[in-house]
Amino acid sequence: MFTIGVDQLRECRPKIPAVYRLGSRADLASFSLNFYGDDPASGQYSIDRLAAGDQLVVAELDGQTVFSGWLMFGFVDMGIRNLYPLGAGSVASYRLFTRELLRGNNLSAAYFAFLKQYLPGKGITRIVSWVEGRNAGSRRAHESAGFHPAGVVWHVRILGKSLFWMSAATKANLLGTAANPVENDLTETEAETI
Repeated sequence: MFTIGVDQLRECRPKIPAVYRLGSRADLASFSLNFYGDDPASGQYSIDRLAAGDQLVVAELDGQTVFSGWLMFGFVDMGIRNLYPLGAGSVASYRLFTRELLRGNNLSAAYFAFLKQYLPGKGITRIVSWVEGRNAGSRRAHESAGFHPAGVVWHVRILGKSLFWMSAATKANLLGTAANPVENDLTETEAETI
């Protein structure tokens, strides 16, 4: 898990002239198969999350969607439809995706700069993001935007069922009640070796 105060996000511009805006269900129809593969459950999940109040953010270049990111207000999804509450004024940023040919153009970092302008008007002061330890590119994008570790979540699949565990310190960080917001029981590298 990573977290940051919205006002602490670093300013960044994409290396290409992409334009960021809030997305809609119409955007899902135009890019979801290209972005997320031919997975009907993934497409339905996107529709369900829009209906539940999540916000889609897209970046466009020459009329084509080149980046998407999602915001979930007040919760973080620990796996499809397994919600964990966040503290007041918090949003979870999730499911960031950049078209493969355009990776390396600061599109994720520019997304965070867009959020720095957009979220204060929604009363949001903090962003939480669950990044898988093995996703080095996403980890780098979050760290370069100023995010810091907020804890570790262990995900185990047993007989097809997903189970999640996190320490009391990580739970306190998510709820915004930790005395030291970067307190962790283990680093993510240590957790991966368990």
